[in-house]
Amino acid sequence: MSNLKDIQEIVTLYNQGDFSNGIKRCENIFDSNKTNPIFLYIFGLLHHALSNQEKAISLYKKSLEIKPDYIDALVSLGRLHLESDFEESFFNFNMALQLNEQSVDILNCLGDLHFKYEKYEQAKEYFHKALNQNQSDNISMSNLGICLYRLGDTENAITNLQKSLEIEPNYISALNNLAVIYMDLENYQEGLSLLQKVISLDKNNFLANKNAGLLYTKLEDFEKAKIFIENALKYNKDDDELNFIYDSVNNKTPKNAPLGYVESLFNNYAKNFERSLTKELDYKFPKKMCEFVIDRNDIPNNFDNAIDLGCGTGLSGEVFRDYVDFFTGVDLSKNMLDIAKKKKIYDELLTGDICNILEKSTKKYNLFIIADVFIYIGELQDVFSQIKNRSEEGAAIIFSTEHLEDGDYRLVKQRYRHSKNYIEKILKQNNFNLIDFKTEKLRKDKNSYITGGIYLANSKNK
Repeated sequence: MSNLKDIQEIVTLYNQGDFSNGIKRCENIFDSNKTNPIFLYIFGLLHHALSNQEKAISLYKKSLEIKPDYIDALVSLGRLHLESDFEESFFNFNMALQLNEQSVDILNCLGDLHFKYEKYEQAKEYFHKALNQNQSDNISMSNLGICLYRLGDTENAITNLQKSLEIEPNYISALNNLAVIYMDLENYQEGLSLLQKVISLDKNNFLANKNAGLLYTKLEDFEKAKIFIENALKYNKDDDELNFIYDSVNNKTPKNAPLGYVESLFNNYAKNFERSLTKELDYKFPKKMCEFVIDRNDIPNNFDNAIDLGCGTGLSGEVFRDYVDFFTGVDLSKNMLDIAKKKKIYDELLTGDICNILEKSTKKYNLFIIADVFIYIGELQDVFSQIKNRSEEGAAIIFSTEHLEDGDYRLVKQRYRHSKNYIEKILKQNNFNLIDFKTEKLRKDKNSYITGGIYLANSKNK
């Protein structure tokens, strides 16, 4: 028979963060409480807190078998699935919402879920519904703010986050979110001030330490960057982006940037990508690359089957389109490809890592375009090996690099630079001829230009 005192003791242990002893207590009294949905739910919470996911799921479901309308269990089950299973998470949150349509917490959960899976328009609607229920809910305001930012509405994003902080000045999530926006806008001092406030409230806050490390990296204060990155890595040593940045500030050069880091970078950057590159950074490489290829006597000036590797929003596709019969675009970032799709440049668009795409392809191409992609790939052997496998005889390869005077490749400010000697070596190893090479101004970097190399090669006839 269930004992209220027993359950109260377990709740106390949970609230104190003593999850292991809470679980032991539950195990000792399980037989007398196994039909009590509240007991089963709390037992699940304890396992959830220790990341014992399978056990937590089992206990939440047992609780719901006894009490199908147990909203807390439905919400907790939805939260448990949020990171891994959209459909299952949505089902549980939605069931909970049907039981309480005015719940701000559940509406925010549904917004969080859609935000997590980059369904920003749907997320925005749920956050709006939450605010309709409580116009002074600072959590909903903060959530709506960062969602609006992902949708490109920076002004209203900042307004909502500031309103959230007017209600609760120490709301850490809003402080972190607003700091990220200021960082993206290169308003580093405002961003730093907010991050310092978060760290003063919670010195172990992972996101604040991570973002402070990234910010100091942008300011090129690498000693301070190291301190904050090291602090962040204490709490998440497996964060690929952090480890990559940490290597960068310590003058180490891993073979490649992590795929997840690059994907996230460009998914977040997509809406402002073209404006930033063409207007602010004076980026004209796609046009220069096209001019380097067309109207030459040593290669064709029309291509049956071309592939644009790392096509982004289609800047290279726009200038090469008139010279290509069938055009394939490839990119890691879905958000970048969504923009490219609207331009109707490419005949097909593929999402994924360029090496994996080429490895799985059964097609042969007679033109490969690779613009500003190798800044995220150091070791190029795998890429050119796959290009070799997918090349028609005499296929042309046009690509760019950030230029390095000596050595093979080096990581500089989170971007790879490659030497001409290294490129020549890789081309030779994969049976390509270097037809032509020249250096050009790639893009602005503060008050100067980064020098880039344009390479034109072709596959040797078999």
